[in-house]
Amino acid sequence: MKRIIALLLALALAMPLTALAGRCEYANTQAFCDLMDAEEIEYTWYGTDDEDDEVVILESSGDGIGDYDIYLYFYEDESSASMACRVWEVITYDPARFSEVVEACNTLNASWRYITFYADTNDNTVTVSFDVVTVGGSAAQTCYGMISRLVSILEKAYPDLAPYNTK
Repeated sequence: MKRIIALLLALALAMPLTALAGRCEYANTQAFCDLMDAEEIEYTWYGTDDEDDEVVILESSGDGIGDYDIYLYFYEDESSASMACRVWEVITYDPARFSEVVEACNTLNASWRYITFYADTNDNTVTVSFDVVTVGGSAAQTCYGMISRLVSILEKAYPDLAPYNTK
């Protein structure tokens, strides 16, 4: 929840910076943005949030799902580097159906590797996520591959969540 609030504040206070080569603080964020530029994939770089993550957002859409944003949180320090990916509010569900939604998420989690589906009782939505440790020169390609996997899985899994969607 803190990340959502921090991101909303950052969105309200700052103009988005799109495709600004050489502006990223972390090497892996810069490498990823350079790869997106080379692939001509549009993204928005928002800089560093209050948790020291560099935030990059990709817009996507899928059959039945509609438009959705993929939030990427890059982090680096002297001993490690990682990237967290979230697709917030894949569906919004009726709180009375929470048990059914959890069961659907559990079934999807058992069916797919790497990607996690979870029901959030704070806002009655389902989020899709993954986290990856990034190493060396392959970090950008690793992140890109994981995002591609997430999009593919989300499009295949969405029909199992759609019956619970109230939005």
